Amino acid sequence: MKKRNPLKLEGQKGNSDKAYRSRKRNVNKLLVRLDVLIRDSDKDFAKSPTNWGHAGNMAKVEGDLIEVVNFLSNGQGVIRV
Repeated sequence: MKKRNPLKLEGQKGNSDKAYRSRKRNVNKLLVRLDVLIRDSDKDFAKSPTNWGHAGNMAKVEGDLIEVVNFLSNGQGVIRV
């Protein structure tokens, strides 16, 4: 996996409006970084497709994202089948 510079996120600012907008910008930065990291992971997987560690990494990411989606949708966002 490529070494990347640390992602710089904004701190919380003054009132709730500014704090919300600042946090939303941070979330958008994180989503962009996540997309890049997943593409990097695809390249690593292609080099060693029999390594179950890659599947385990994706399982962790999937679980964390399910938690986020369920949190934002009050538990109505994801159903495993």
